[in-house]
Amino acid sequence: MAALKRLVDADNAGRRQLYEEVAKALNLKPEQVPQIRQIFAKQWRDKAQTGWAVQADDGQWGRK
Repeated sequence: MAALKRLVDADNAGRRQLYEEVAKALNLKPEQVPQIRQIFAKQWRDKAQTGWAVQADDGQWGRK
């Protein structure tokens, strides 16, 4: 279980870094990073297959 947590933490850290790099590339302010996160999250939810676990903007998990 600890190995899985480390993988999830590393994946989340990489995703946060991606959002920050996108903000820099678009000359956006650091305060705008949450908006970038929401845009990416919506795209991933929209592309998820039926039955996949997805996380809503409020943080709750469910199935598509």
